[in-house]
Amino acid sequence: MADKLGSYLTDEEKDIVRRGRNAKTTSMPKNAELSDYKHATGFEALLGYLYLNNRVDRLMEILNLIIEISGKND
Repeated sequence: MADKLGSYLTDEEKDIVRRGRNAKTTSMPKNAELSDYKHATGFEALLGYLYLNNRVDRLMEILNLIIEISGKND
């Protein structure tokens, strides 16, 4: 999902996603491709980063964008 949000993310947010995606994987996912797993981990890192830094307004903005993008794919 973070790849679809690329143009909406700041450079700092893109860096967080990249660092989360590139973090060492200690176990292989059973029901997903490794690349999908790493992209999801990067996106989770971004959400956690925004939440822990009390940037709830930006977190909600990104979540609303995801809902909007998901609706267009239906």
